[in-house]
Amino acid sequence: MIGCAWNLLRGMVTLALVVVSGLVLAFVLSAVLMPSDWISVKYDTYQDVLADDGIKRGWIPEFLPERATRISDRHDIDTNELWIEFSFSGGFEDFTAGLERVPEADRFRFLEAQDLPRWWRERAVAFVRCRDGIPGERVPGLLVVAPADGRALYRERLKEAAVAVLDPCASGRAG
Repeated sequence: MIGCAWNLLRGMVTLALVVVSGLVLAFVLSAVLMPSDWISVKYDTYQDVLADDGIKRGWIPEFLPERATRISDRHDIDTNELWIEFSFSGGFEDFTAGLERVPEADRFRFLEAQDLPRWWRERAVAFVRCRDGIPGERVPGLLVVAPADGRALYRERLKEAAVAVLDPCASGRAG
């Protein structure tokens, strides 16, 4: 009797392991095989962006400086969320002209609401902008510049928590 119960228990454990393994395999395969809504493109230089019509298509912001290098463009085609990261040499005043600087008192909280890594929150200067999207839509954007490192990050479609801190599309704000 004990031997029969032991065999039954062993069979149940084996069945449970097979079912769990199958579920894990199905999850992994679905994650790998499902198409992503994110498109990523990398450019070595600003001239490469122009050659690919990145600015004309609207995926790369028009304020990208001509001296930008190592440009990484990542966007979600369903939500139009956009992330651009690039390196630059020299100052940053020319490509931040016309953007509203995030007040120092709000900077850390605003950047934290964007889920940016702590490195960006501590070392960067932040600017916000608002551009026209489809008719009737205003699109908030955030440009984070780390001058000492010659790096910048731009994001459109800000998180609601960040807009609650500072809404760049509020009447009369960043253009």
